[in-house]
Amino acid sequence: MRNYEGQTPAGDRKTDVLARAVQLVKTKTEIVDFILAACPYK
Repeated sequence: MRNYEGQTPAGDRKTDVLARAVQLVKTKTEIVDFILAACPYK
């Protein structure tokens, strides 16, 4: 497991991916809320 510990770029990439995932989730929830507000299901 020493190889994985030595890779700092991989860790930075993981945090970047996590940040992008959070942004995607935020936009997804906003889109869903907008759709539900525009045409609410009966």
